[in-house]
Amino acid sequence: MSSPKIVNGPGGYILQDVPHLIDYLPDLPTYQNPLKDNPAYSVVKQYFVDTEDTVPEKIIVHKDGPRGIHFRRAGPRQKVYFESDEVHACIVTCGGLCPGLNTVIREIVSSLSHMYGVKRILGIDGGYRGFYAKNTIPLTSKVVNDIHKRGGTILGTSRGGHDTKKIVDSIQERGINQVYIIGGDGTQRGASKIFEEIRKRGLKVAVIGIPKTIDNDIPVIDRSFGFDTAVEEAQRAINAAHVEAESNENGIGFVKLMGRHSGFIAMYATLASRDVDCCLIPESPFYLEGEGGLFEYIEKRLKEHGHMVIVLAEGAGQEMMTKSMETNTLEDASGNKVLKDVGLWLSQSIKDHFKKIKMVMNLKYIDPTYMIRAIPSNAADNVYCTLLAQSAVHGAMAGYTGYTSGLVHGRQTYIPFYRITEKQNSVVITDRMWARLLSSTNQPSFLGPKNISEQKKETHETPSPDGEICNGVVHIPPVTKEITNLTFQLLLLLHVSSESSWITDDASRRPTKFLEYAKSPEVFDWMVGIRRKLHENPELGFEEFETSKLIRSELDLMGVKYKYPVAVTGVVGYVGTGEPPFVALRADMDALPMQEDVEWEHKSKVPGKMHACGHDGHVAMLLGAAKILKEHHQDLQGTVVLIFQPAEEVFAGAKKMIEAGALKHVEAIFGIHLTNQVPLGKTASRAGSLLAGSGFFEAVITGKGGHAAIPHHTIDPVIAASSVVLSLQHLVSRETDPLDSKVVTVSKLHGGNAFNVIPDSITIGGTLRAFSGFSQLQERIKEVITKQATVNRCNASVNLKPNGKEPVPPTVNNMDLYKQFKNLVRDLLGEDSFVEVSPIMGGEDFSYFAEAIPGHFSFLGMQDETKSYASPHSSLYRVNEDALPYGAAMHASMAVRYLEDKASKGSDTPKDEL
Repeated sequence: MSSPKIVNGPGGYILQDVPHLIDYLPDLPTYQNPLKDNPAYSVVKQYFVDTEDTVPEKIIVHKDGPRGIHFRRAGPRQKVYFESDEVHACIVTCGGLCPGLNTVIREIVSSLSHMYGVKRILGIDGGYRGFYAKNTIPLTSKVVNDIHKRGGTILGTSRGGHDTKKIVDSIQERGINQVYIIGGDGTQRGASKIFEEIRKRGLKVAVIGIPKTIDNDIPVIDRSFGFDTAVEEAQRAINAAHVEAESNENGIGFVKLMGRHSGFIAMYATLASRDVDCCLIPESPFYLEGEGGLFEYIEKRLKEHGHMVIVLAEGAGQEMMTKSMETNTLEDASGNKVLKDVGLWLSQSIKDHFKKIKMVMNLKYIDPTYMIRAIPSNAADNVYCTLLAQSAVHGAMAGYTGYTSGLVHGRQTYIPFYRITEKQNSVVITDRMWARLLSSTNQPSFLGPKNISEQKKETHETPSPDGEICNGVVHIPPVTKEITNLTFQLLLLLHVSSESSWITDDASRRPTKFLEYAKSPEVFDWMVGIRRKLHENPELGFEEFETSKLIRSELDLMGVKYKYPVAVTGVVGYVGTGEPPFVALRADMDALPMQEDVEWEHKSKVPGKMHACGHDGHVAMLLGAAKILKEHHQDLQGTVVLIFQPAEEVFAGAKKMIEAGALKHVEAIFGIHLTNQVPLGKTASRAGSLLAGSGFFEAVITGKGGHAAIPHHTIDPVIAASSVVLSLQHLVSRETDPLDSKVVTVSKLHGGNAFNVIPDSITIGGTLRAFSGFSQLQERIKEVITKQATVNRCNASVNLKPNGKEPVPPTVNNMDLYKQFKNLVRDLLGEDSFVEVSPIMGGEDFSYFAEAIPGHFSFLGMQDETKSYASPHSSLYRVNEDALPYGAAMHASMAVRYLEDKASKGSDTPKDEL
């Protein structure tokens, strides 16, 4: 190996210089740099980098200290050692994939072609092995023009295959004189060997390395390309984990990221996210069991917040796995040790622990590793790749060789190979950046039990500043220790206070007592009677005058105050102190325009109208809850608002109720809907998106009618309507993320009345459903209809509120209310009584309430072993009246528990009596 080029200067100045071709070929001629005549550089104030310009490795120095190590600054030189026609360059990519590979390839080719006029550029296919396999790809500006928009590498890549002699033989045989090698630390070591062999043979060949490692573990340089993209893309995985964690009881979102020996991606992704509660990296050992261990921290975090997100670098915890599994000595083709999947092992260990302590926990494991590696680079990395590539080309043309092009303190430099390959970069856990992460996540330092016990003895050892290593022990900075200890104290205190509210027998037994009361013959028969009266006399939206009259009469008998009318026919009742906090319970009242086909004693007496969605049962259950609450009004620690809402089915009555002031002072709202999809005595719900946003559309497509035998004399709206129907399907199949559920259904199409007449117009109509992008979908529907009509020479008018049908937004359940509800259900109905449902494409205007304030909507089961209860909106729909007591008790229990919880924490509502 050749000796390093070291240049010493005054004041402790050291230049770790890179080799040059004239070091072993002293008689090489020089040429004027063609950039001097390049129009792109005509505006540059200084064309070329001064040969004496260097960049310091460390920019923080003391006034009396040495100037330290420097590297040669990258950039174009006045003199070059290659003529444009002489250059025969090649590019090779090695190792794993990384965002930005294609960008680097593109910019090397573009720089050689456009800046220096180089015509002969080869791509070596398949990594180092491609040199002696004689696989090449001719590269031109046209070939690489848009490859930066794609992930991966157009040249292909591989691990291993490095045979120095064969590679250099191939370079010599092909007449290649510039070799650009893109890869990680192992690849750069291979590049160094190639350089040494070329130097030994005395060849005029420049060997340039461009550092690529998604783990950011190459030393000296600020960062490697692709790192910013990886951190940014990791956010999507962390965000998904956070959503999963929040949406489940004691949810844990577990994300495994890249980082074999260095935890930079995990650390920076954690700092960027702010949703991560624990970051585990190879540099910071941790343990699972016992005081101060990972399991203890997870338990405390879940008890306090109900969810958490863990980010794990793939190299973390490997030493623990070797204790429980056989030692792994396998290596990949690059010589890297094949790591065991610590993510799967640790996630299973967490599950086993919680199963052992009999604590409910839902863990969702996400490994986005290969998704991140395969994406194109982001804007920041694209710019960085351009600088790396251009700097590499400038250096090669200037005769430098045996170096890596890299960024040091924001300046492009040329770094000798031996500095790049001497060690791996890693996170320094005694550095401030790791302390910043600990203060962000509030996770413990995970010192071992021995270290913890030693700290408790209050020894007189003084930690060194900034967490330096003293006597072999890592001392965490005092600030970090204080933050960690404070976090655990707060977690413990908050956990104790949160549990103490529900320890009393009365509180834990209250839901059961409510249910027993609702099931009593007197109350049950009363609710059934109300429900049957409503069923016999169904009323459509904003026509529920008799329904609201019945409700008011029952409230009067109970002595419950109310407001009427609210939004035409709505009723809003109040039970409790009349003071904050305020919580609402909601029931819808309207029927459907359908003919009932169920033959029974209390069949609908109004032709063409029936309660086919259970709203009669909803009213009966809420009135039952009002009776329970009134019986216990002296125990209420606030006010329960009873919302009897009109016009849910068509006219978005919830929106009108809000506009009329029904939610004044209300801080949260709960709603229940009967369902035949869940067994009697069980409930179903989910956190987050439960029901889709829903809307309707109707369009009239107008052309020019005429005889069917002479269609060329007409403008056929049937053809236009057919195109519209087909094109609307593409909005879901071709414009919607497959993981984002949307529905566009054309359910109505009306036209002419004769077989031989083309009509003047066609009317189509349908519905749309979506959990996100609802308004955008509406606009696209309108756009598709009008433009497809235009293509077929027709006109179209589109109505997104046909017959006054208001669209409704998605129903999204508040996480805290969801957890409260789930715990209540277990108290009321037992451990197995709760069903976690998937998102449903049906719509509900309860969403307006949940959009205005925190809300929770759930389904109450009524199906029995006969499976005889039909789905909603069926003419055969029936309500299992045995479900009514469950709904009444659930309504009342939710309200009471919410008020007690709010009272213990303090209400956000201003003091204002009704």
